[in-house]
Amino acid sequence: MTGQPRIPLDDLTSDALDQLYAELELAKRVARSAARDAELALTQYLVAEANRDRYRHAWQSARQRAEAYGEGIMRLCDDRDTYAGWLEQEQAHSAALRADNARLTAGQCLDSRAMCEQHHAPPVAGCPYPRCRAARGDQPTPAPRTPGVIDLPDISTA
Repeated sequence: MTGQPRIPLDDLTSDALDQLYAELELAKRVARSAARDAELALTQYLVAEANRDRYRHAWQSARQRAEAYGEGIMRLCDDRDTYAGWLEQEQAHSAALRADNARLTAGQCLDSRAMCEQHHAPPVAGCPYPRCRAARGDQPTPAPRTPGVIDLPDISTA
């Protein structure tokens, strides 16, 4: 009970009745306010719960991506060592091929005139370039051509 003495209904005055109605209205307002506060609190709780789930999902997704990224980095590091080994093998093979090519073309002119001039200063038998042919006496070296001049056949003796 409330601790206040009960008033018998016969002794109830209109002022006391008005005071009771005022207390009832105040209690209703407090109850409605409490209900609104409870509804607001429930809404805030539901929003927070939804945000929590969304943030948890984003955090887990970020953690999974970070783990996958880390695993990828480790895999690339392992692959890098493998690729470095392959590169060293290919560089050694390429150097061996270059040395073999230089050895094989030392007495021949297979690639270009620059190769001919690089590999032999004295003329080499079988070299197709005019420098070697002229030095061997196989064929006379033609006179250098003047740019823009067209060579015509000599018809004076015809």
